[in-house]
Amino acid sequence: MIHNGIRCKRSKAYGWREGNPATDVDLRGNSIQSNYIVIVRIKDCPIETKPNGRQIYKPEGIKQAFPISYGGTHYGYAKPKIVRNGQGRQVRVVRDGKSEYEWLNTYVKTPIYVVRDGAVYVGAWYRELKAGEK
Repeated sequence: MIHNGIRCKRSKAYGWREGNPATDVDLRGNSIQSNYIVIVRIKDCPIETKPNGRQIYKPEGIKQAFPISYGGTHYGYAKPKIVRNGQGRQVRVVRDGKSEYEWLNTYVKTPIYVVRDGAVYVGAWYRELKAGEK
């Protein structure tokens, strides 16, 4: 799936549930509204087996896996990570008002989590590490 130009893969490790303003927070520590999604780990959820043999997870009451900063009610961004001397990749760089792609080994990776059709999709976007950024 592609979300806002970012290629995302379906996650087998993460599920979702609706937010609980009393217990769930975003990346800044603010409580979230009940119409926003919360990412949970499927391994923490009880599994229910349907009569046809299909297994589903029950995320109600399970604590959130990690806070995210919301871009909308159904997607958000996790805390950015600085990758130093990592696997090289092409990263979009803006210099003198022009957008170019450069091959970099040090960059900032921001994971994105999207809920679509009842499943969680995970992707990432990358940017250049600015001078003096830690």
